[in-house]
Amino acid sequence: MKVLITSPRAPVAIDWVSLALKSNHEVHLTDSLESSLAFFTYEQGRRPIYHKIAGPRYDFPSYAKAMIALINQVDLVIPTCEDIFYLEQLPLSDSNRAKCLMPEKDLIFQLHHKYAIYQIIKNPVGIIYPKTKLLESWSDLDQNQLSSTILKPVFSRFGKRGYSRY
Repeated sequence: MKVLITSPRAPVAIDWVSLALKSNHEVHLTDSLESSLAFFTYEQGRRPIYHKIAGPRYDFPSYAKAMIALINQVDLVIPTCEDIFYLEQLPLSDSNRAKCLMPEKDLIFQLHHKYAIYQIIKNPVGIIYPKTKLLESWSDLDQNQLSSTILKPVFSRFGKRGYSRY
């Protein structure tokens, strides 16, 4: 099987590459960087094949053309990080979309929205997570609780751009 892993700069990609190579799959990686962390993963004397493509944020048409060509050549696509948002926007045939390990667009956004995710999981197994409130304007913020509050955008990578007064 030919497997394509996107954004192999993510550390988890090393594990996916290793597992796929150990299972005798042909592994392809794609990113906009010159090389990536996972490219240097060797298993059984083999390493993945690397494809440098345009970054979707800066040149989506070139990214789309390259990704569609790659997806046509593989059996399975494993997107990492924000690639899932760009991959979802591609005009893929049903058969090519089925190759991509990703849920429907609405669920992707709900799972990455830092407030909506808590509404989905409803804490069925007793997991403790912080009290969460969706603020749509500064007037929604309780000034009396500001000293013990962490503010962050509903969409941010790895919790970046958070604000705390602890």
